[in-house]
Amino acid sequence: VATHGIIKIRRKSSDPDDFMDYFVTNGGVIEVSDNVLSILVDEADHEADIDEAEAKAAYELAQQMKAEAKDQVSLEHAQGLIDRHAVRLQVAGLKRRRKR
Repeated sequence: VATHGIIKIRRKSSDPDDFMDYFVTNGGVIEVSDNVLSILVDEADHEADIDEAEAKAAYELAQQMKAEAKDQVSLEHAQGLIDRHAVRLQVAGLKRRRKR
């Protein structure tokens, strides 16, 4: 079972790390069978589609939602958003560092 995370894809084994593609994933399943990796996710965002400022604003809003949560359901929802946007911020940071 996949949760919030990062998938790195190297298109050729000879490609350096700077040429890897990064995807932020949100839920799904990962299966390895007969030396084949299958990944089915509920949601995936390529690094190029992540705006760091938007991800930061969403992360801060989720933290505010958690602080103001009045029940367990709201608290868990806010924590899920925090986890999701924290990973998005991590990938945005990787993207920024690679551009240097």
